Amino acid sequence: MKKLIAVFLFHFGFSGIPIGFSQEFIPRAIIGKWISEEDQKLIWEFSNPFLFQSEYEGQNESSSGVFNILDWENTCSEYKETDLKDQKYLQIKDEEGFVFCYYLETLNHEQLTLIYMPRGNILSFRKLKPDQNSAIMF
Repeated sequence: MKKLIAVFLFHFGFSGIPIGFSQEFIPRAIIGKWISEEDQKLIWEFSNPFLFQSEYEGQNESSSGVFNILDWENTCSEYKETDLKDQKYLQIKDEEGFVFCYYLETLNHEQLTLIYMPRGNILSFRKLKPDQNSAIMF
């Protein structure tokens, strides 16, 4: 019985979820590397548990942090009163503590489209296949 409790705590109690983030379901589709459709030097990577990495080729710039997918009740949007209840949001908190909120427009195994809140800038990404990752050099 003690082993069962220890296994449960290991898998669920110490999940590596950053403090202040909910334990909502994270769609498997977001896990992986994504390349920007607008600027192919920009790559975002999402990995478990809730880790985020951003790299920009040629600039030696990278940042990291944590991410979460939020629903309407736990939104990071400042406009909850006008947002639709079925909307999902991507929240990214970088290593300096800045929080970025995006409306999750499209998420599937090939495409990620985000709308930056509150400005409305659209960010479009396509997922890199594992064999494409080796072709990207930083």
